[in-house]
Amino acid sequence: MHFQNFEASELFSRPTETLLRIRRKWENGQSISHGEWQVLGDYLQTGCESPTEERYLPSPESYAVLVEAFVAALALRSGKNPQLDYEYLGNISLEPQVPGTVVTVEEVIEAARQQIRRLRKPSSTHKWLPIFIGRNLCFLSRSGSEGLKPSMRRCGLT
Repeated sequence: MHFQNFEASELFSRPTETLLRIRRKWENGQSISHGEWQVLGDYLQTGCESPTEERYLPSPESYAVLVEAFVAALALRSGKNPQLDYEYLGNISLEPQVPGTVVTVEEVIEAARQQIRRLRKPSSTHKWLPIFIGRNLCFLSRSGSEGLKPSMRRCGLT
């Protein structure tokens, strides 16, 4: 794990305490620091991509909520980055990406909304889950190149 600041490394050394503090801040509507977002993003990625003994965990609804959070976080970007949008789309789309294709944030958001609808469809078998959505959230939480607005630090994001 590579963290861009000392705060995140320090917080990651006390994971349980850090996650409890983040939860309390969220419950109280307080701001979450950049380092706390980095740690949370890392845990989201690990939780989404690591297989569990329980076949149905994380649930399709859990993935739908994470995709919603990703869409909300995209709205907080202060700039555009087609290369990152290409990567984001590849992590949530069922369709393979054509190398060199220019992707817009609007296409990423539309693909995300399609995933949310598919994940919440009662008759769906959910053979494919967007396990890399955690990767998108992790990158958004630690990337200075994304130019996330300071309001991302508010817990009311989701």
